[in-house]
Amino acid sequence: MKKSLVADLTLDKQSIALPDGQSIFFVVQDTTVIHQMVDIEYRAYHQVVSWTARDFLYDMTQNPNTYYIQAFLGEELVGFIGCRRDRTDVHISNFVVNPDYQSIGIGTALLDRAIDCAKQLDRNAMTLEVRASNHGAQRFYQRFGFYESDTKENYYSDNDEDAFEMRLAPLINVEQIEIVEGV
Repeated sequence: MKKSLVADLTLDKQSIALPDGQSIFFVVQDTTVIHQMVDIEYRAYHQVVSWTARDFLYDMTQNPNTYYIQAFLGEELVGFIGCRRDRTDVHISNFVVNPDYQSIGIGTALLDRAIDCAKQLDRNAMTLEVRASNHGAQRFYQRFGFYESDTKENYYSDNDEDAFEMRLAPLINVEQIEIVEGV
């Protein structure tokens, strides 16, 4: 098996301060918190689990082209983003923030760190799929320059819902863009 790319990635910004003064810390790929990842996914996606603990473990340990960035408040995992290096871009496979900690900057910080890592891998674009009905997530991505590049019909197996593929190219960090208000 090929060497994992995780060892070559560095996080330049390892923490952020929340408005209440607490700090969120970021790490690359801690496999000991996989059950917390499933729990966050379950809570955020209304009691639906798309990826099991086994799926996450396999992806993190057997796929040399994936990396996960995880956000912690103390010992508690509060969010994560999973990415896969493809031939020309980086694909976001998972992106979840605990509902109790949404809308305070954790998702933005995770996305920014994922972009930093994609640049370290010499990629100049990111892609992801989002449910056609998930307008909040679509607006979040659009605020940072992602645009709809394709529609994948009947993409989600739980209800045959369509997915929009969204793309960000070229890669720019959050602080480099003027966030579009009202999108």
